[in-house]
Amino acid sequence: MPAHGGAAKAFFAQSPVRLYGDVPDLCNAALLSGSRQMNGRFFRFDTWAVSDKGCVRDINEDQYLVEPSLGLWVVADGMGGHDAGEVASTAIVEHLGTIGIASSAPDLRARFEDRLARANREIQKISMSRNGAVIGSTVAALVAYDQQFACIWSGDSRVYRVRNGEITQLSRDHTEVQELLDHGIITQQEALTWARRNVITKAVGVSPEIMIDIEQGQIEAGDVFLLCIVVHCRKASGTFIPGDSGNPKAERPN
Repeated sequence: MPAHGGAAKAFFAQSPVRLYGDVPDLCNAALLSGSRQMNGRFFRFDTWAVSDKGCVRDINEDQYLVEPSLGLWVVADGMGGHDAGEVASTAIVEHLGTIGIASSAPDLRARFEDRLARANREIQKISMSRNGAVIGSTVAALVAYDQQFACIWSGDSRVYRVRNGEITQLSRDHTEVQELLDHGIITQQEALTWARRNVITKAVGVSPEIMIDIEQGQIEAGDVFLLCIVVHCRKASGTFIPGDSGNPKAERPN
């Protein structure tokens, strides 16, 4: 059964594969297991996922989806400050939850993009029914098939990989502040306190077509993957992940 209901902090490692949440209270976490065959070998996936609405919001706008037997892990962060962020993130995990069993890595990616496009259309319809209110959600996902992986994201939710003791951010934030950093307009230190650091430039539901980026690679023995919404990830991990964008806020593309 899929598990969803909040922002996930999870680790993914191979042979056996485990996703562990960096959680202060494991009683509030969900543990799911699954297995699948890769190149003739069976791997077990143990997944920790946890959610908390925090001290500011009255409701939890974050969702996660854990489907180890399908090679699918997802976190989605409904956009704070906008109407129905929780509706958008829920639509994402519900549609991705119908992904089914893929026959190949390209098929898994195609299924993922198809379900995400369906969620995007549903969110767009909700927006139209509410007089064009901006409704959306970030998403970060890991899909794995036959020792291949792809991380797929939109917005500032993140995917990290730990390999040989080194942590690497595989996703790249779709934010205004990241664009300023890329163009050398501001420094990393200035980015930490930039007034519009919570403005995201891509999200599911805010435009007619989905806007995603993809990073692909091979899974190696001992790899660990971390999926998180950006605020939880930074607060949970201490100083090795810089910055804090606050609640995401999207603006419609020009």
